[in-house]
Amino acid sequence: MTKQEILDYLLEKRQLVAPLAVAQQEKQKREESLASVKSLYNFLAYASLGLFILFVLVDFGTTSMRPTFFFFLIFIALGVKYFYAIPKKKREIAEVQAVCDAEASTQAYIEGAKGFPNKFYNYTDIYRLYKLIEEGRADELKEAFNLLETQQYQETKLSMQEEMVALQADVAKSARTAAFAATVGAISSRR
Repeated sequence: MTKQEILDYLLEKRQLVAPLAVAQQEKQKREESLASVKSLYNFLAYASLGLFILFVLVDFGTTSMRPTFFFFLIFIALGVKYFYAIPKKKREIAEVQAVCDAEASTQAYIEGAKGFPNKFYNYTDIYRLYKLIEEGRADELKEAFNLLETQQYQETKLSMQEEMVALQADVAKSARTAAFAATVGAISSRR
């Protein structure tokens, strides 16, 4: 195959997987939205519950319990909204998942996967393969597959190293905090 034939082949594959990639991206956005809604409602519910308990303790035995009742109503309203909003977000995710499943089961998508490694049959990898061929970093598809696999391996190792550096920094920070606390404790006990 010539370079242009390979590029056309990869462009055709990219067009086949693009609708699924768009649906998966939409699903990911909806899942992130669900997580943010859950965390927001949890924070607001705990805050209003805490204020309710605080006002119950402060107002206990007094004649005016309006602030307490107000925070109790807020807590109830947030609970109702939470139990309405979360299932709605989950239904939206299920709808997008159905679109993903429909796109993945189209005849064109299935036919396009034949003769192409499953590991690389996604929009991002096909785009990267296309760029490797286009830039001349690989002359044939097999070489591009190997180069992409090497790049992915290196990216995985790099992310693992970054996680280790972050973990070591956290351990060092904890050790400094413990050393400071021990120093303060020693100074306090010395007096």
